[in-house]
Amino acid sequence: MAATRIAHAETVPPIVLLVDRNTESLHTYAACFEASGIWVATASPGEALETARDVKPDLVLTDDYDDGSGDRVLHML
Repeated sequence: MAATRIAHAETVPPIVLLVDRNTESLHTYAACFEASGIWVATASPGEALETARDVKPDLVLTDDYDDGSGDRVLHML
């Protein structure tokens, strides 16, 4: 299985899932990653789990919200 993942990594850019409730922030961060050749998926905290299941990201970045929803998103993943 590791060999398959390594081969995949050499041919397909990494996928980053950005989770934030602020759509302006999502667009800004997504543009930065995409400029570096990284594929980006974006989601609100409520959509994060379903989006992660769909795109199978290599990395998930979420905001640390005052209400703890960023931690809950990461815990669910």
